[in-house]
Amino acid sequence: MDGKQRYFAELAFDGTNYHGWQKQQNAVSVQEIFEQALQTLLRQPVETVG
Repeated sequence: MDGKQRYFAELAFDGTNYHGWQKQQNAVSVQEIFEQALQTLLRQPVETVG
């Protein structure tokens, strides 16, 4: 095992102010904001898949 903890989260969102789910270099995405929020809450790096 790789030592990572895995969790499942099901999200619903209004993506009007975002450019899709997946992280992009030149635009703000839902995945980027979700990861930032989790990292702030957990105080450790977070990587999401999905």
